[in-house]
Order: sequence, then C-alpha cells, then structure tokens
Amino acid sequence: MADSDSQQGLQNLNVTQQSAVRYLGLLIQAIQQTFPNFVPPPATATSPGTPNQVAFDATHFYVCIATNQWVRTTLATF
Repeated sequence: MADSDSQQGLQNLNVTQQSAVRYLGLLIQAIQQTFPNFVPPPATATSPGTPNQVAFDATHFYVCIATNQWVRTTLATF
C-alpha cells in the first residue's frame, strides 16, 4: 500500500512540475511582450537593430522602427 501511495505521489509531482513549466513559459512570453527590448544606444541612425528595440542615454531615447533604422527624441524636463 505504501509503494502505491509513493508512486501516486511521484505521478502527482510530475504533473505539478509539468504545469509549473508550462506556466513559466507563458509568464516569460508575457514579460517579453510587455517589456521593451532594451539594448545599448545606437551610434548612428543606421546602426544594427531590430524593430521594437529601445535604448536610452543621458540625453536621448531611441527606438528601432525597422531593421537597422533608429529614431530618437531628446530627453527634457517638463
């Protein structure tokens, strides 16, 4: 009887672990879709980049709008 209980416990643990892995995968996807992909600031408007990458430095905020195509705006107080 004890062996049967142990076996059931292992099966339940496996199901729980599988559910946790699936949940973590969904959580990672949600985070990747929610938070921007921050990278170091580009040196030029045509520096390597992929759409939706963002960067900032002390004076500018940069967004990659197409492959290797960056735009920037100046940071200022308001």
